[in-house]
Amino acid sequence: MSTSIKTCSGCNSLILSDTSECPECGAVFNEKVAEANALARASQEMKTQNMYDDCKKCGASVRSGLVRCWNCNSFMRKDVADKYAEMLASPQKIIFSDQPDSPQEELIPARITSKGQEVYDAVGDDDGFQLGADVASKFQQPASAEQADEFQLDAAQPAPTQQIGSSTAPAPDTDHSTPAAEIKEVAEASEASEAPEAPANENAASEQAAVEPADSPDKKDLNSEDFLGLALSEAKETQQRKRRKLEQSRRRRILVPCSTCGAWIRVHQDQAGRTVRCQKCKTPFVVPQIKKKEKSQGDKTKAAGFAVDWLEDVSMHVVNPTDIVLKPGSLEKDTQPADITFHDGQMHVIKFAPPEKKGLFGKANDQTSVSGQRKQIREAIDRAGNIASIPVGECFSVAAAQASNLKLAQPVAEAHASMFAGVPVFGAGKIAVYLPIPQADNQQIFLSLTLTQCRQLAAELKQHFQLDLQLAENGVPATEQKDMLKCKLLEVPVEAIRNIEYYENDSAFELEMTGYRCGTCQAVISEEGRLRKKLGGAAGKGIAKAKCPSCAAKMGNHKTYRIGKQPTQQNEQQDDQPAPE
Repeated sequence: MSTSIKTCSGCNSLILSDTSECPECGAVFNEKVAEANALARASQEMKTQNMYDDCKKCGASVRSGLVRCWNCNSFMRKDVADKYAEMLASPQKIIFSDQPDSPQEELIPARITSKGQEVYDAVGDDDGFQLGADVASKFQQPASAEQADEFQLDAAQPAPTQQIGSSTAPAPDTDHSTPAAEIKEVAEASEASEAPEAPANENAASEQAAVEPADSPDKKDLNSEDFLGLALSEAKETQQRKRRKLEQSRRRRILVPCSTCGAWIRVHQDQAGRTVRCQKCKTPFVVPQIKKKEKSQGDKTKAAGFAVDWLEDVSMHVVNPTDIVLKPGSLEKDTQPADITFHDGQMHVIKFAPPEKKGLFGKANDQTSVSGQRKQIREAIDRAGNIASIPVGECFSVAAAQASNLKLAQPVAEAHASMFAGVPVFGAGKIAVYLPIPQADNQQIFLSLTLTQCRQLAAELKQHFQLDLQLAENGVPATEQKDMLKCKLLEVPVEAIRNIEYYENDSAFELEMTGYRCGTCQAVISEEGRLRKKLGGAAGKGIAKAKCPSCAAKMGNHKTYRIGKQPTQQNEQQDDQPAPE
């Protein structure tokens, strides 16, 4: 479609040929199109009209339809202002009603039942009501006027107050109220009924006084004092129950050390296996499993009627030398629990039978467990008086003549003199002892012990067989030895225990980390210095890849520890701590 330009006949302005109305002078060229455009413009103006009005007094913009201006509180419409002024000029009068002198009776409206019948409440229609002859009424007329005159109100009794707004009506007739003499008779009758019967003679009275306790409370009616005493007793019982629950909860709490900073934290027994946060260093750690202290575990115990000392939870290995793989820790899992004791010039090793597997519901027989077998063996030995007669397990004995062949198998200082070429096949930090007990198929028996167990066994061997295992000559620490190092960053002393592998694998010792040692230059950094320099991150997880401040090489994961608690200190603390219920 082509469009041309033409000139307006009214103002000579240039317009398009299809224009219906000149925008300059308003000349109309097409009436139908111009009328349609006018209607469209009017509709658009109605849609986009102004929704606000200007206040005539202050000029503020007020939304249309509001009665008052939000700024000056003046009226927006003149008719509303005039009506308001008219209301103020002629206020409504207050009409006070006259109160009649005669007493007023309230009329209760009728109640409509479900069947549509009206039911009225009886008001003042009990004048003709009389009790039957067979009904005994407590409220009877006094026999004479003297009885009525004898009753008087107490001087402390307050006079009845008149209700606010009620008329000053005269007092009702005495015929419709309860006489004072009747109230007195009712009170005397109630006291006579509640009072205990008098004894027939003085002997009966003395017997009754003897039966009743001297501190028994007097019998009286329930009043405000009785309810107050009852409330106080209930509150006291509630406090006692809360106190008992708090004491029970405190008895079930124990102290555990934080794995990061070593601070002692009080936790509940039910939190065993859960993660808690240390209150000192704010580091989360897992609460260890808490077991009750048993006399038959962890320490030497003596049978009641058979006085022997026991070294418990020793690992026993029955292996063939040709099947041993010379690899660190290759025999660590091939073990069976055993107990050691010395009696009648012999060393007895009792190996427990392997426990039964768990049943369908995940429960095993308690008698087949190690603790159950240990209990049966101790009871049988106590009854028989002989260690060889045991109902379960197997007993191995080493006589005094064979004790000289008992040797230390791990560790051995000279590798050529070792049975395993110096390889720690029983695990790092474990001490192994060879038992000279012949077995079938050329099998040999070894005992792997922790540092604490090895020291106890060495003391027993020296006492009974005068045998020295030569532990110190082969690198086993006879006593705790430590080095005092200096931190590279803070110049503070850092304690480091020697032969750390023996203490790490001995649960009788508790270790506390003191710092880190560089694997290249052996420089030491304390834990406080690492936190200040933020080596390895906030928690020290990346310390292995962190650069050493001394040689700039990777630090490696070499930690230094000190002994927090030794076995003797742990046993003393367990004895002082109350047993959990």
